[in-house]
Amino acid sequence: MWLGTDFTFLHNSIVVSGEFEQHRSLFVTTLYEGRTELPESVKALFRPVVCIVPDLQQICEIMLFSEGFLMAKVLAKKMTVLYKLSKEQLSKQYHYDFGLRALKSVLVMAGELKRSSQDLAEDVVLMRALRDMNLPKFVFEDVPLFSGLISDLFPGLACPRVRYPDFNDAVEEVLYCRPYFIRQLYLISTINTTSEILLFRRPFH
Repeated sequence: MWLGTDFTFLHNSIVVSGEFEQHRSLFVTTLYEGRTELPESVKALFRPVVCIVPDLQQICEIMLFSEGFLMAKVLAKKMTVLYKLSKEQLSKQYHYDFGLRALKSVLVMAGELKRSSQDLAEDVVLMRALRDMNLPKFVFEDVPLFSGLISDLFPGLACPRVRYPDFNDAVEEVLYCRPYFIRQLYLISTINTTSEILLFRRPFH
């Protein structure tokens, strides 16, 4: 990029000055699964950088400690094992994500739950975050398998589901006996915890 030129970014015209050249860098990540590859002519404009595979367990442990979890070491191990087994044993779906981005979303939610439900044990808090953040995205056939995995890693724990009385009653009244009403609680839980939602259903016959 040359000095004195300008380019448009988010509908704003930005002039490339000497200060921009000295204090700014542009990074392009090209290795996300499912993303469109950049043209070779564009790749040639950037210097390639090789990144190592992140240590998910260590990242989880540090984030759990930062959120106030005293059992962070044990819980981080369980969390990464659950995601590893889920990636290996659940069906392959385009929208499934068991990588660092999904882990971070669960950790953020676990921290919020811990602060709002201080009477709950830490393992119950994490189990609830894992359940509520993951079940909404699974196809029907994968739900029992994931439930079995999480029960094996958190044996003997009772984690009551959150109920939204007004919302639940209204949905059940309107959508009674419809095939998709049982997921309404998952939907509102997802809306409360994430900014990206994908809705899908089987076609009516």
